Amino acid sequence: MFRDPRVAARMDRELVRLISRSMQIGLSVSRSRPKSKSVADLAARMALSCLVDADHSDTSAHYGQPKAERKAAPLWKERLATAE
Repeated sequence: MFRDPRVAARMDRELVRLISRSMQIGLSVSRSRPKSKSVADLAARMALSCLVDADHSDTSAHYGQPKAERKAAPLWKERLATAE
């Protein structure tokens, strides 16, 4: 539900190709897609994503290539207005 439709379509096309290729070389592949079963699954995936991003940022800073920081202006008034 968080995916860009264009990215989702491309990934679906690539997935079909990768499954086909994997089967050609003798790997067993499940054709069913795993579904997220709960909010806890989503939370775990988000936490893992944050951990990976933090590790990447820390490593790049260690090697002298810090990630450019982007400061976003808070949009609380706009968000509250759309929620009403």
